[in-house]
Amino acid sequence: MGGTPAYRRQFVRDDIPEGMSDFDSWVCRTVLNPQVPLFREARYLLAEAVPAREPGIYHSVLGAIAGGNTTNGGIASYVGRSSAEIAHPLNVLEDCGFVTRDADIFRRGRSAYRIAEPLISRVLSLGEAKWAKPMGLRHLNRLARARDLLSRHQLDTSATVLACYSGAGFDTDLRAAAASRDDVLLVDLDLLYS
Repeated sequence: MGGTPAYRRQFVRDDIPEGMSDFDSWVCRTVLNPQVPLFREARYLLAEAVPAREPGIYHSVLGAIAGGNTTNGGIASYVGRSSAEIAHPLNVLEDCGFVTRDADIFRRGRSAYRIAEPLISRVLSLGEAKWAKPMGLRHLNRLARARDLLSRHQLDTSATVLACYSGAGFDTDLRAAAASRDDVLLVDLDLLYS
């Protein structure tokens, strides 16, 4: 088969053919199986061969989808590229399991994308950091508004913690709010370095 040494074990989850009689079956179990890393390796090798790679476009595409732009055209418009230019990044993100494409039941041939990776879609924490100024309720309220916006875009914010990081501390109103709520985390320098 050639290729890198990892193809023999890691890329096929240590499933190697037992002999020539097992080779055809092994190809079906590994090379042609979408659940095995080797299945997508050719696409990634081709992507790496393209001289003008732009890793930032993948982040932009994820940001577009997380922001509620779920159609191919909406994502392309948000990113500022044509639909053809975002096709490859969308395919790679889908292959990696970061996004899922759902068929539009009302319009034939159309799809909607959504974030599939739980670390991207369950939002565990939103935070803001200030170094020289004490933080107050306005900082907390801004984080709460951001959480509400994410919730409206079908992101799971039910367990989202609002975190304020400050080198100068927190005013009394913010400390009182944090003491009375379990969704607020205040991190000062003592806590950060303890």
